[in-house]
Amino acid sequence: MPSTFGTHSEVAKTVELLRTALPPLEKHRQSLETELTAVTERLESVRAALHSLQLLSSATPTPQPEAGEPTPAKRKAGSRVKAKTPAKARTAVTSKATVTSKAAVTSKARKPSAAKAAASPAPAAPQPVLPKQRIQGLTRNLVAYLARADAPVRAREAALALGREDTPGSINAVRTALERLVKAGRAQRTGRGLYEATSAG
Repeated sequence: MPSTFGTHSEVAKTVELLRTALPPLEKHRQSLETELTAVTERLESVRAALHSLQLLSSATPTPQPEAGEPTPAKRKAGSRVKAKTPAKARTAVTSKATVTSKAAVTSKARKPSAAKAAASPAPAAPQPVLPKQRIQGLTRNLVAYLARADAPVRAREAALALGREDTPGSINAVRTALERLVKAGRAQRTGRGLYEATSAG
């Protein structure tokens, strides 16, 4: 009896341990099944995509050059011809530039003569000269006016008395004539801008 009791007790413990280990194993199995399902679906999608691409690549025709399109050999030959052409073009451009530079130098050589002609001063216009008789007449009139004046007079008064215009030019001409009379000793300056006849005048 004691041995039988011990055996039943060990079996019960083993059963309990197995029952305890069963849920984690079930959960792990479900996880593996889920992962396997995902991998299987991904594998199928990759296979389907690969199959579609293979069909598409086999159905696409290889592009053939058109009738007017040059072949690779012709393209190489054309590129060689184009590579040789720029040398001739450069030669033509260089010769054209040389001709242009010569023409520019010639035009520059001709320009100084025109510039000198333009820079040469034009003949000055003759300045109007007051007639000598008119100056002498103004001088005589001033001497006579100063001799008749009772007091020193100004250039403006003398100009108006002689019937000249009341303008700066006319008054300056009279003042200049009065200064000449002063230098000649035929009139004298009694103050600033005042003139009178000398006793000898």
